[in-house]
Amino acid sequence: MLVDNQLLFIDQVVADRKLRIVSAVGALFPMYCTAHGKAYLATLSDKEVRHLVAGKIRRHTLHTITDVGALIEQLQVVRRTGFGYDLEEHTEDISAVGTVLEDMGGLHYTLSITVPAARFMRNKDMLTQALGRCRNAIQETLVRARS
Repeated sequence: MLVDNQLLFIDQVVADRKLRIVSAVGALFPMYCTAHGKAYLATLSDKEVRHLVAGKIRRHTLHTITDVGALIEQLQVVRRTGFGYDLEEHTEDISAVGTVLEDMGGLHYTLSITVPAARFMRNKDMLTQALGRCRNAIQETLVRARS
């Protein structure tokens, strides 16, 4: 959920693998360098994105995009596909795929799958498809609940 110009991390399912990524529930994450953040930013106009990130972009890793124009270009792809990616942009050795869903009240929520970068790259397509199925199932449940 959006809090100021960051996203609030509200829940997670922790993998049962030995090497796993665990975030702190309640933590705030920047939008411009996280998968779920990019998915959220893609719901906004370019003007709104520029306003939200103006003066707030800082480098977290060597892979962090710090140019607003390059971020906007990435968001055009996210708008087309429905998925944003963090390829070690927020934290080294961690990558993620993110997407967004909208509830009946028009609020946007993000979902993401975060894994060690080495495992992410070889499973990127599978992770993206799984996240899409999850998003679609939640959306269908919300629609049925409203009917």
